[in-house]
Amino acid sequence: MSEKLRTLTSGAFAEQLHTKFGASVGGPATLELELAEIVDHPTSPALECFSLVFRGPVSPVLDQGMRKLEHPRLGAMDLFMTPVALDKEGATYEVVFNRSKPKS
Repeated sequence: MSEKLRTLTSGAFAEQLHTKFGASVGGPATLELELAEIVDHPTSPALECFSLVFRGPVSPVLDQGMRKLEHPRLGAMDLFMTPVALDKEGATYEVVFNRSKPKS
């Protein structure tokens, strides 16, 4: 995991709730996604687990896999994204963070 991703906590993403991210779709093209929700999952003192939920347009629906996401304040990051729902309003995607907490 990159050092940058280690510093991106659920709190860092919470500050960007309801803002737009660009997701790579191949070549220079990007798809605009909105960070719609952050879900903190039960964990242990040594682990950190949370999910980012993004909303995008009805079409195109992105396949599961690594995506470069870019954000004006957070910069670029490579994350594994999975489509989890599709309705008339658009597609929903999830990114799960499940990692060891840094040692103090």
